[in-house]
Amino acid sequence: MNGILPKPIRPAAAMLVGVCVLAAVPCHAADVDGDDIEDAVEALLIDRFAPIYYLHPDETYKPATTHWYMARVDLRYHHESCSDHGILEKPDVNDSTIGEQFHQNTQAFCIHGGDPIQSSGTAQVQSQYFLQIPNDDQEEITRAGMPNASDWQCYAHVFWSPSHPMHYDVQYIFFYPYNGNLGGLGGAHEGDHEHVTVRVASDQETIQAMYFSAHDGEGRWYGADELVYDAETGRPVVFSAQDSHASYPYAGTWQRPFPLPDDHTGYGQKKDFLGDVVNVGEHSLLSSAPSVGNEWLLYSGHWGELGPFYDGPYGPAFQAWFVQDDVANNPPPFLPFDHYVKKGGIPGIECLFDFNGQGTWGCQWVKIPYAVSHMPPGHHLNVRSDVYTLNEPTTLTGNMTITSYGGPATISSP
Repeated sequence: MNGILPKPIRPAAAMLVGVCVLAAVPCHAADVDGDDIEDAVEALLIDRFAPIYYLHPDETYKPATTHWYMARVDLRYHHESCSDHGILEKPDVNDSTIGEQFHQNTQAFCIHGGDPIQSSGTAQVQSQYFLQIPNDDQEEITRAGMPNASDWQCYAHVFWSPSHPMHYDVQYIFFYPYNGNLGGLGGAHEGDHEHVTVRVASDQETIQAMYFSAHDGEGRWYGADELVYDAETGRPVVFSAQDSHASYPYAGTWQRPFPLPDDHTGYGQKKDFLGDVVNVGEHSLLSSAPSVGNEWLLYSGHWGELGPFYDGPYGPAFQAWFVQDDVANNPPPFLPFDHYVKKGGIPGIECLFDFNGQGTWGCQWVKIPYAVSHMPPGHHLNVRSDVYTLNEPTTLTGNMTITSYGGPATISSP
């Protein structure tokens, strides 16, 4: 696949143009969330790249909608070194109430004081409210999520790529009420928003790269030619890892740094999200306009219980990746082409590199997809069974050095 997908039919956009022509009046395209991308364009992109989603065959904890989850949890406030306070009990937590609560912090002797803190606020300014699945006879049912894939929805956020002019970033966000215990080594927690990001060229048709989030800082960018595309729809496929729900482009076992447990993905329960994607609108420092019915985006607290060994993560608009995956994971600038490197050769002598394909020191040519240039220093990329570690960042006019377990190599940009 070359990353170009077939164009869907968008009747609403066509009707809008027709109305403007018939009325012979100026037509101003709608941009309700104020992000400088027309709503019709957002809708087109969301449909065009809506992922095909696979759970692991042995997955216990499944996705849910945020509204399904809110109706089954309590809202509480966390006080450091003092008892937590209940704010709302189920079923009173909903889209209207979750961001409209006020509570004071505690001071000396756990006495409340100071200005009340609202449970919603400016993007990125987090609070100590948290949602908790009650310890009752419905606890495991809530943790398990929605059993039927036909009921699942994911959430979309469309914005201009901060690092690549005239490119669109289309995020698809998957909500899970619970992440399981990873191989007995912990990691279990409530209320997690996982995501992938499709980076789209200005033609609104071509995938340039796709980001798959995984754990804290283990996510990676993959080039369009590295993705799996659904045979029937041509849209990208996403695999959700068992228990952790980290996102990956392939089925199989994904090695993680020792001693962390590996992730496992496979062809389990399937969901085609086309038609079941909700555009959440916007909540950033530039614009705050969540779509109607998705005011939960403004909630500034945790989406799961806080405990000594786990914390429920914050919502999308209160995590760095909501405005730029590049910032959240600090990769060097991406280069929109593949590179070829030589690896091996005499130990201790770096393989020489040139674009004419003339090998030296017995080096072997290896193709490195451009997704490698999204990696933060110290992270790894598996290429043809070789593991490469990025040592230093690159620029469009500089060099990037990587080290293979099979020998050193250098990537140079033309």
